[in-house]
Amino acid sequence: QPGRAAEHQLVRGHGGAALLGDVRPVASAQQWIEVRSRLDQVHLADAVLTYGLDVIDAVRARLGDTSLISTRAVLATMRLARAHAVVSGRGHVGTLFVVAIAAGALAHRLIDRTNGDLAAARHLVFEAGSRVPVPPPS
Repeated sequence: QPGRAAEHQLVRGHGGAALLGDVRPVASAQQWIEVRSRLDQVHLADAVLTYGLDVIDAVRARLGDTSLISTRAVLATMRLARAHAVVSGRGHVGTLFVVAIAAGALAHRLIDRTNGDLAAARHLVFEAGSRVPVPPPS
């Protein structure tokens, strides 16, 4: 929760939708289309994919519930790892990209398990994933 002062400001019309007019694009639509088209060209080694799936399975095991992280969430997480590689100027996904993305990509799915505490949900993902052995460089 943003806190009482922030909620007061939002109710008074300061922030939220009122600030959308100040938002400026960071890239053109064409630039975003080009970046998206490069995602499938980013190399994802089998060892890194296996590591990513192992991290997700570790989170599922930690929760004791596989239904919270769907196959769609797995696909999105690995696609985000590819996107992270693209914006980082890399042609491949590294294990660090998987770790960097997993907490943010999966935490919102666990919010009910952490009583609404997103930071705790991110920590849960990071903690479970940190127990997964990182594959050796190929």
